Amino acid sequence: MNFVKKHIILVFVIISLLPLLYALLKNNLDRNCFILNLKGVLDFDWLAYYGSIIGSYLIVYTLKNENTKYREEKRDSVRPILNVGLNYEQIGSKDKHKHTSNCLKIDSKQGKNYICQYNYIKFDKKSTQKDVSIAILIKIRNIGLGHALIDKIEYVEKNGSVGNHKLEADERFMIDKKTSNNLLLHFDSKIEDIAKIRIFFMDILENEYVYDLKLEGISDRENYVEFDNKKLYLFSLTKVYFESYFPELLKKDS
Repeated sequence: MNFVKKHIILVFVIISLLPLLYALLKNNLDRNCFILNLKGVLDFDWLAYYGSIIGSYLIVYTLKNENTKYREEKRDSVRPILNVGLNYEQIGSKDKHKHTSNCLKIDSKQGKNYICQYNYIKFDKKSTQKDVSIAILIKIRNIGLGHALIDKIEYVEKNGSVGNHKLEADERFMIDKKTSNNLLLHFDSKIEDIAKIRIFFMDILENEYVYDLKLEGISDRENYVEFDNKKLYLFSLTKVYFESYFPELLKKDS
């Protein structure tokens, strides 16, 4: 984009100088010799001409800056800001009479809890070991001013290997402002080997963002959820946080 802008500016500068080059050539052809005599060529009309060009450039520059400022303010007015929690007591409910067959039952050190609203995302990497199957359960809150449409989640291992899950149209979900979603992330790699998890999302203006999620804990197989009539063990998280308060802006709206 910057490459194109530089060439556009260069073209305008060349076009602006063409009349002056023409006047210089004409003046020197009449003399049958080339003399750089700007004083003899530039008069009041030329000064007025270049004054109008400079004025036009300043107007365009001002309008561009105002447009950029407007877009940034508009983007900030709908920017989602996420934070994360891992307390199972806050994620679920202890009242077993409220849950249905679609709810998850969490067995943890904190007791039994049930969650009925969650999004399940499974990572499948062809090179992984088949016996590696463990998950994390976290709550993502949107404390920003706009909605966040979750588009993709990937993890980066300490050796640089990457696994990701690009959500299909029917898998994408929205975290509305001032609300939260529970995420059950099912991994095909040892979580101890994961350096970070990246959560990609968009706002309502289709600006694209990403958060880098860091986590710490142990795989003690003491916590699990009952999923598809099977035990899915949960990684015992001791710390989980986003590396920055604000998300990284990847792509602006056009």
